[in-house]
Amino acid sequence: MPGPGIVKVLESMVMTRKFFLVLLCLFFTSFLNGQDPKIKFEPYSTKQGLTQSSVVTIYQDDEGFLWFGTYGGLNRFDGYNFKAFQHERNDPKSISDNHIRSVCQDTSGVLWVGTTDGLNLFFTQTQEFIRFKHDTTDNASIAHNTVYKVFKDSNGDVWIGTWGGGLDLLERQPDSDADERGINYRFKHYIHFKDSVTIYRNYISDIAEGHDGSIYVSAYGLYRIYKNTGEIKTYLNEPLNNNSLSSNYVSAVCVDNEGYVWAATWEGGLNRLDPETDSIIRFHHDPDDKYSLSYDVTMSLYCDDSGIMWVGTWGGGLNRIVPPGQKIDPHSHFPAEDRYRFIPYRHKDNDFTSISGNSIYSIYEDNTGIMWAGTDWSGVNKFNPEGADFNHIIHQDNYDNSLVNNIIQALYFDSKGLLWIGTREGLNLYDPLQDKFTLFLNQPGNSNSISFDHIRTIVEDPGGNIWIGTLKGLNRYIPEKRKFRRYFIDENDPGSTNNLSLHASDDGTIWIGNYSGGLFKLDPDEGRFIVYDHSDNDPSSISDNQVWAIVEDKKGMFWVGTGKGGVCKFNPFTEKFTCYRNNPDSLGSLISNTVWVLYFDHSDRLWVGTSSGINIAQEREDGTVYFERPLKGSQLENVGVTGIIEDTDNRMWITSAKGLSCYDPSDGSLTLYGVEDGLQDEEFSINAIVRDERTNTIYAGGINGFNVFNPAEIRGNSMPPVVKIVDLKLFNRSVQVGEEINGRVILPKSVNDLSSLNLSYKEYVVTFEYAALHFKSPEGNQYAFMLEGFEDKWNYVENQRLATYTNLNPGHYTFRVKASNSDNIWDEEGATLQLYVKPPYWKTWWFKLIILLTLMGILFLSYTLRITQIKNRNLMLEKIVGERTRELNTKNRLLTARTREL
Repeated sequence: MPGPGIVKVLESMVMTRKFFLVLLCLFFTSFLNGQDPKIKFEPYSTKQGLTQSSVVTIYQDDEGFLWFGTYGGLNRFDGYNFKAFQHERNDPKSISDNHIRSVCQDTSGVLWVGTTDGLNLFFTQTQEFIRFKHDTTDNASIAHNTVYKVFKDSNGDVWIGTWGGGLDLLERQPDSDADERGINYRFKHYIHFKDSVTIYRNYISDIAEGHDGSIYVSAYGLYRIYKNTGEIKTYLNEPLNNNSLSSNYVSAVCVDNEGYVWAATWEGGLNRLDPETDSIIRFHHDPDDKYSLSYDVTMSLYCDDSGIMWVGTWGGGLNRIVPPGQKIDPHSHFPAEDRYRFIPYRHKDNDFTSISGNSIYSIYEDNTGIMWAGTDWSGVNKFNPEGADFNHIIHQDNYDNSLVNNIIQALYFDSKGLLWIGTREGLNLYDPLQDKFTLFLNQPGNSNSISFDHIRTIVEDPGGNIWIGTLKGLNRYIPEKRKFRRYFIDENDPGSTNNLSLHASDDGTIWIGNYSGGLFKLDPDEGRFIVYDHSDNDPSSISDNQVWAIVEDKKGMFWVGTGKGGVCKFNPFTEKFTCYRNNPDSLGSLISNTVWVLYFDHSDRLWVGTSSGINIAQEREDGTVYFERPLKGSQLENVGVTGIIEDTDNRMWITSAKGLSCYDPSDGSLTLYGVEDGLQDEEFSINAIVRDERTNTIYAGGINGFNVFNPAEIRGNSMPPVVKIVDLKLFNRSVQVGEEINGRVILPKSVNDLSSLNLSYKEYVVTFEYAALHFKSPEGNQYAFMLEGFEDKWNYVENQRLATYTNLNPGHYTFRVKASNSDNIWDEEGATLQLYVKPPYWKTWWFKLIILLTLMGILFLSYTLRITQIKNRNLMLEKIVGERTRELNTKNRLLTARTREL
């Protein structure tokens, strides 16, 4: 426990500005403990969809997809899902072997994949592989079937490193037409030892390019190829020469931003070659030097865009190289040294944020600056090389100066700059100046010890006393006496004093929120409790006896958050409660009756954190209160909020069931942070968030320790994501490339490579799956989509990655999707796909025309028949009339003749 001397020193330092600045400087460096910056590793394994957990090679193509080569096949990763490509015995268009060694993309955009049984040319659009195997009758075929490395140099030339056949240069025959079957490719053998004495030098493990265009090849020794002349220079180990390679078994080669060539060896440590002077510096593991190489069996090398060299060892984890003249951490007060230092990152069984394995096969940096480390049998790890945005403090086994327990339930910064930490197994006091944890535990038989080790809430009164609420009793810690005084509502029932919240008024009165007894008022001098509990017969009583939060406004009114009764305003003068609950029929009512958090911002607005989101309490001119919903429609809508705090820029930091979020009321922006950003976990404890007003540093605790961060130092990512349509589903089933559906092939190539898509009326349930290829925090990526021709505005769907349409009318449409990264940076261009829905034949224009012509033909035929009938009838009538006329004429003549006779 801190002694009186330390307390006096702290008080004197706080009183002067000069010493206050010193305190700030020491504060920030003390959390680093003078050690290395914390990097949090996020593993991906077969549980997340990898075909196998040994990740031998990593590559990102021009479209933004990541490719992971394993012992069990090739995997394409879009940030969410792995798509596997594996060898199929009866499919000659599948990959030749499942043991993937290397992946590279040439200038034409196709992928070259090296395996232990052949080289493969992979057309990602049609998802077909073309295999290249060694042919003993063809000297221009690949030298060996085991391909360890495929490398494209700055001129676009593709080099093939084989394990047993030496080095090949891939050549495209200029006199041959492009042929997807690959007959226009030949292999030129650059390094190809045939002598039995030197044939073992044909085992190529890695390839790199120097700043002058030289090609460096690791094998038995290190080779430098001068492309212009074809000359090959060899670097080997010379037992009596310290300026030679430390070992001939070179496993990896890499060129850094300064032009130095690094050679990793098997059991010989690491070498740095200066190509201008041919001088070599060796690096070995030294058990007496914590900044030496962590292990002498080195396997992989990588230089990232910022110039940092990374070394993967086979058993000693991952190493970051700090060159001479640079600090291990920019924020550290420890000076730089004039030597190379190695910062190791090893797997720790009790730390799930450590790297998943200590044997590192591959290292890679994607286009957003995120690093990846593939291990042997332990999956691949994603990490931010700059360290986590949020420093993470956890319990350390076998270390006394540490948190007692990782489940943090209360945090409080007192007036002396000391951090009080309440856990499930005791109370910690952290002194930032001394970088020291002090532990307080219940001691049976000692009434001056804390009453119980399960801590729920902490507050400081105006007299500097620290009040600690536990599951069994309220405690006042008096710093001068270094003793606890216990208070119980019922001495015979310690569990009756089960505290959820505390508030200290300016007059020294302590207000206690009980788990099941309501609101209590304690006069510390008298030790007397006054209870304000719920009564069914009193509408002015508190609405519920479970009290999670207590705050006091400037008018002296108390606001109380309850477990089931909403929020209540308590007038201490009338001792009456006015309670506000959820009303499903009123948008101006409280969003939920379970209120966990209450917080007044700089404008004296009351923020209410509930089990279903956030409200802001507002008062009308007539004094009535209504509740706004500032995050309606956001990713935090209907999410349980466990903590709210405001920083110096008036941004609200919110802990919830979705981790930590930053909400800026000035523009309505919301940024979410996840475990990959350094959070202790997605789950934070209720009201376990506090800010040091002097430094603007925020502390937030949860189920795995607590986070420490300065909002001004949180780094955003300004690179917008590339969004791709990654899958097409019909009736909720993925359509495969080349698959026949309803008698035709719907996807002649991968959907992300299509510009247009034709569907028939029979395919009336269509789903598009899309992904933003930004791997920093995929869970925080947001999306919007629309189908032009069907709708005229964007659908903003947060992190939803499916768009489904049913029963679309026949016609032309355009599907559009855009995305943002986790820092709300949007790619407005997005991805598009033209869609044509073919109508049934009875709705086509030609069918309608045929029907029209048929009807017209029928009408014309009917008309013609009618006219013919009329003409025929007229002819018949004319004939009848003629005959009748002739008969009449005959009769008339007979009559005339008889008349004459008469």
